[in-house]
Amino acid sequence: MIRAADIALLAVLTIVSGLLAAPFMRSWIGHRRLLFYVLLGGILLSQLLFRRFYWQVAPADAACLLLALGCLLIGRIGAIHLSVISAVAFVLTGMSLVCLIVLPLFRLPRPTGPYLVGTRNVRLIDPHQSDSSFPSGRRELMVQVWYPTDSRLEPLGPYRRWADTTVISSYDAFLKTHSHLNAPVSLRGGAHPVLLFNPAWGGLRTQNTYQTEELASYGYIVIAIDHTHNSARVAFPDGELVKASAVQSIDDFTNSTFDKQMAIANQELDTQAKDDSFVLDAFSAANDTPDSPWFRTMDMRRVGVFGHSFGGAASVEACFRDSRIRAALNMDGWMYGRIARKPLQKPLFLMYEQGWPPDEKQLSIQTGSDSPTDRMNVWDYHNLQRTLSEYGGYVLTLFGTKHMNFSDRSLYSPIRRMTDSGGIDPNLAHRIINRYTLAFFSHALNGTYEPILDQTSPVPYPQVHFSEWRVRFLAN
Repeated sequence: MIRAADIALLAVLTIVSGLLAAPFMRSWIGHRRLLFYVLLGGILLSQLLFRRFYWQVAPADAACLLLALGCLLIGRIGAIHLSVISAVAFVLTGMSLVCLIVLPLFRLPRPTGPYLVGTRNVRLIDPHQSDSSFPSGRRELMVQVWYPTDSRLEPLGPYRRWADTTVISSYDAFLKTHSHLNAPVSLRGGAHPVLLFNPAWGGLRTQNTYQTEELASYGYIVIAIDHTHNSARVAFPDGELVKASAVQSIDDFTNSTFDKQMAIANQELDTQAKDDSFVLDAFSAANDTPDSPWFRTMDMRRVGVFGHSFGGAASVEACFRDSRIRAALNMDGWMYGRIARKPLQKPLFLMYEQGWPPDEKQLSIQTGSDSPTDRMNVWDYHNLQRTLSEYGGYVLTLFGTKHMNFSDRSLYSPIRRMTDSGGIDPNLAHRIINRYTLAFFSHALNGTYEPILDQTSPVPYPQVHFSEWRVRFLAN
């Protein structure tokens, strides 16, 4: 969706380009140069003062300067040259239009819960894990926390900090979220349950802001973790920038074998599960520290974890390892680690894109295949069946989705091939995901009865196939 201010900008530049191209209008413009200088100069000034700069409108800004030059040169250069200036300005304006259509300044859905949302970035240093890439010699993490607040005095935070962006994603720093930066945590209702979020392989802590803001608006404190050396880029307050290590993607078997990829995945899984436990340690300590902004705001008896893609696998593994974590949600991620050896004896929810889990025909074809991807699918399917049949859980398949519908990325562009998204409306997919996520954690951590999780209740969405396996866990 293109913003109204950008539509107005492009419309004005198109009109001025057309006027400059018309021979019978040039004399009229020449006698009103001051008017056009004020108009075009006002556009540029408003860009700087009110809307700031994002690269999609850079061609339009160049067109604005070019048209100002054309107005100045009326009567001094020939008609052909003025026509060329007009044509180039028109092309530049069109380029901005295309850029804004392909990569618009998207809007996050407004949270629907009873709380306002606050957010805060926190740097953590793990004294138990070494990392020579930092001056401290220890592993360092950046986390972002979304939480309930009652204050709207603080400014709304950006989707990403400028330092966290690349040239292409730099416009993210100008996108406003619904979260008030560094607002105080609400104490209404007492201490809040805590959720950890793990991003995808190479993903970022902000990648599921549609979900973290919604959860915070319903009273959860959500801590999203950038796993250093795996997250695409992590910017620390002192200017340190750590980009992802040159590790082959875990689903790219082009120059690797199944066993090597499994080894890479399990090594990173171990690192991220340790990160999750360390983050819980750090915030548990902050929760008991009187001068901390988190003092007595967190209920560490109610902790869950969720993640997307590889982050979903890391979430399940952390739930295995850390007794404080009581429930796990995996969104469309292959599972590695301990779940291959035994079931997770805690509440487990698995969400999948269309086409998974496979039917018997697909499974038969993949079982007989030598493809590493098919082997991974079969291996993951058997892990899924084992843990569900032995201990229970929930499985949801969301029709019309692809892998990135479970993240903000599906909002980035209407061209779904660019975002690896399916045909479902991205906002509808997010509403469905959020509703089931809230129901699952409310049931698992707060002990509430959630009809949407009851297999005997009608499924409220035709886009969903939902199954409840026999569940042995009880919320304490």
